Amino acid sequence: MPLNYCCVDCAVAMRPRKNDIRVIETLDDGVTPYRIWCADLWECPRCSYELIAGFGIKPIAEKRDKDFAEELAEIPPGDAHWISGKLISLPPN
Repeated sequence: MPLNYCCVDCAVAMRPRKNDIRVIETLDDGVTPYRIWCADLWECPRCSYELIAGFGIKPIAEKRDKDFAEELAEIPPGDAHWISGKLISLPPN
């Protein structure tokens, strides 16, 4: 079995918990939505540590898109995972 992600503390392979989650990237302020991504949620079977990985090549929507507010509103509140844009470093297009 190929190991995609491993929990350092538990020394076991992480398992996919949920595919096709929505990740909301914010501006540097940490609260203003900027991009919506599709990704996968992984979890350690022992300690339940979670990891978001497997982001798509492009975001589903960006703030400049005319349908951004609609896309954002369609995400159920409990299904959104928020990350600060300050923490993300993506290569230039």
